[in-house]
Amino acid sequence: MERKQKKAQKEEAEKHMRLQEELKLLKTEHSLWQLYTVEKDREQMEADLVEERQSLQQVQEENQSADYELAAKKKEQSAFLKKMTLCEKSMGKKKLELDKKQPELLKLKEQISRLKSKIKSCKKEIDKKKDDNKKHLEEMKRLQSALVDVTTAIEELNEQGQDKTGKLQLADDQLHEYHRMRSSLETVGGGDE
Repeated sequence: MERKQKKAQKEEAEKHMRLQEELKLLKTEHSLWQLYTVEKDREQMEADLVEERQSLQQVQEENQSADYELAAKKKEQSAFLKKMTLCEKSMGKKKLELDKKQPELLKLKEQISRLKSKIKSCKKEIDKKKDDNKKHLEEMKRLQSALVDVTTAIEELNEQGQDKTGKLQLADDQLHEYHRMRSSLETVGGGDE
C-alpha cells in the first residue's frame, strides 16, 4: 500500500514536473510570440515612419513651392496695384484736362453748328444762283434766237427796201424793239454779244 502510494506520488511528481516543463515551454513560446509580434509591430512602425517622412518631405516641398508661388503672386499683385494707381492718376489728369476743355469744346460745337447752318444757307444760295443762271441762259438763248430772227428780217428788209442813200428805213417802234433786244442781250450775256 505504501509502495502504491509512493508510486502514485512519484507519478504525481513526474506529472507535475512534466506540466511545469510544458508550462515553461508554453511561457517561452508565448514570450517568443510576443517578441515576434513586437518585432513585426516595430518593423511596421519603421515602415510607416519612413512613409510618413517621405510624405512630410513631399508636403514640405509642395509647401515651399506654394510659398515661392505666393511670393511671385504677391510681387505680381504689387506691380499690378502700382500700375493701377498710375492708371487712376493718369485718368484723373485726363478728366481734369477734359473738364478744362469742356467750355472750349462747347464753343467749338456752337461754331460747328453755326458753320453747318451757314453751309446749308450757302448751298441754298448756290442752288438759287444755279436756277437763276439756268433761267438767264435760257433767256439769253431766247434773245439770241430773237436777235438772229431780227437780224435776218433786217437783212431781208435791207435788200427789199433801201432808199436812195442806201440805208434801211425802219419804223420807230421796230427800231426801238431792235435796240431793246440788243441791250437785253448784252446785259444778260455780259456784253460779249
